[in-house]
Amino acid sequence: MRFVILIVLCVVLLFEGLLFVLFTAPGNALLLPYLNSYLEWKVPQAKVVLKKIHLKPSSIGLIAELNDAIDVRAKGEFDLFSQHFDINYTIDTEEIKTPALTIKERITIRGNAKGHAEDMQIEGKGVAFKSAIRYGVSLVKQNPQNINIDIKDADLQSLLIVAGQKPYATGKLSLHANMPDFAPLNPQIDAVFGIKNGMLDSKYIAKDFNITLPAHTAYQTDFVLRTENHRITFDGNLNSNLANLALKKGRYHLLSNTLNTGYRLIIPKLEKLSSATKAPLRGDFVMDGTVSLKNNLPTVTGSTKSFGGIIDFSYSADTLIATLKKVHNATLLYKLGQPKYLFGLTTAHTKLSSLKNLTGTFEVQTAGNTNRNALKKAFDLDLGSKFAFDATSKGRIQKQQVTASLSAKTSMAYLKSSRIRFDIPKVTLGADYTLSIPDMGKLQPLTGKQFIGDMLINGTIKKRTSLVVTGHGKEFGGSIDFTLIDKQFKADVTGATVSKVMHMLNYPQVLEAISKAKVNYNTQTASGTLHATLDNARILPSKLTALLKQFKIIDLSKERFNNSTFDAKITKKQIDFTLDARNKHNYLLVRHGKLIKKTGAINATVEMNFRGKDLQATLRGTTEHPKVSLDGSKYLQNKLKEKVLKSKTVKKFKKKFGKQLDNLTNELF
Repeated sequence: MRFVILIVLCVVLLFEGLLFVLFTAPGNALLLPYLNSYLEWKVPQAKVVLKKIHLKPSSIGLIAELNDAIDVRAKGEFDLFSQHFDINYTIDTEEIKTPALTIKERITIRGNAKGHAEDMQIEGKGVAFKSAIRYGVSLVKQNPQNINIDIKDADLQSLLIVAGQKPYATGKLSLHANMPDFAPLNPQIDAVFGIKNGMLDSKYIAKDFNITLPAHTAYQTDFVLRTENHRITFDGNLNSNLANLALKKGRYHLLSNTLNTGYRLIIPKLEKLSSATKAPLRGDFVMDGTVSLKNNLPTVTGSTKSFGGIIDFSYSADTLIATLKKVHNATLLYKLGQPKYLFGLTTAHTKLSSLKNLTGTFEVQTAGNTNRNALKKAFDLDLGSKFAFDATSKGRIQKQQVTASLSAKTSMAYLKSSRIRFDIPKVTLGADYTLSIPDMGKLQPLTGKQFIGDMLINGTIKKRTSLVVTGHGKEFGGSIDFTLIDKQFKADVTGATVSKVMHMLNYPQVLEAISKAKVNYNTQTASGTLHATLDNARILPSKLTALLKQFKIIDLSKERFNNSTFDAKITKKQIDFTLDARNKHNYLLVRHGKLIKKTGAINATVEMNFRGKDLQATLRGTTEHPKVSLDGSKYLQNKLKEKVLKSKTVKKFKKKFGKQLDNLTNELF
């Protein structure tokens, strides 16, 4: 009996001790450390400290602090045995503390929680993040249902900071959501989300993403989201002063974890993106396409008619396929911020099997004509009023190396290259080429002179630090080898026949010789020098040779000059030249010849000495219509006097007048 009484007494004492701990102020104080230890273990992501708890059999009251800044107070009915409650709570703070910083933010929430552990209803309203908010949620067996959220004009910058993000944007965020059921794989959601008066922070974006945006980039968004049959559907717009993006018929399937949406991107003024793209863009741009996500792999397609033709692309799993169909060259150049150098159309197809490694194939075909005025203004290059072109190139890209071939036909020439190599990271180029000019006369707009004949050149092109072009041709009965380094052109001509060179240049063929020449010419300044040595030179029939033959001075066609040189100084407007032709008994010298390129006007003085006979001639007029005159000298005066006196007319007068005629001729000569 004593043992039973002892057990009953222990139970009573234990029960009274439990009641003391649970329902008295001193007991609640003893309970606080244990409750805080439990909360620290149960809620590690936040610091929750119970400062005071007041528990009675039918009511409860508590004061807590969240993250050393937010005060939480709760008071209401609570039945310990049935676990039914009806509690009013308040949340107040003047600041929000995060691991990185503290935000001065006034939050005041008033709400109610009622029900029991398996079925409760929580609701509240107040002010947070400068917004009026209202919410409600039911917890049935710890599953949220009947969620209602109403947030109007919340401060986006504060929300980003609280979420652990940098304040990349500012704006007023609004959210209206109704979620009758929040089952993980088949929720019921009807929500409207939007941001107004938004502004992107260009400094943070440039620092973290290396994207340069204008200092004041405004934006706004609005999205509508719904769910049905395990899918979330959405439509929305993101508009800014840079671009407008519309998402259409978006679908996210919760069971397969796949995403699909259509989109339209509109950029009214491409020039506003110039700071971000580092290119002088202009004009408008519109693209329609789709975005999908499956197994965390994105697929993006797009199509645009903004360049006159159609540009399509498809990206999936590091593979990119892009097609250009009859894109207008002038429109493309204009929107890339360039003058309209070219007209015509371009068609191309590119397939990169690895965008990351830049590996794939491409083929491009372009045809049209050039804009004469634009080329002349930008490059001082005149290709004529009707310079047509038709070019095709195809090749492959592997390990960031481009290998291609090129075939181009223009109004002036044909260009072919069987092997072009371009290193993308190093920006270096290497290629062979064949240049065929069927009619040199068609180069007149470029050269300023009507040339004659044809030409075929083979060579190489290299670009590292400088552009280096080499060439070789069998021309003018000899050969020509040249090198162009940037703008400096140097050529060696060996064994060329001077008359063939003069014929090609469309100058009178006044000299025949085998030449060896060196040319040094700057293509930018259109200036340079030419030095030629002439072997077995012969003066061809001309007005000068005719005059000399008429006076029985010399027949130059029978003379050979084995020690001869020709030098020229070339400027943009004229050519200054000298000619020194000599043999054992004779010489012919031009000291200061001048030829005007544009008009063909020529001015030269020819000094001659033939077996001691000193002569001088002047050459005027143009290369097409030269005027040659022999200047006075003792030799010519004597020859003319002799010729006059031997004439029949003079002989008749001499018989009649005799001495008077001799005196007259002496005065004249």
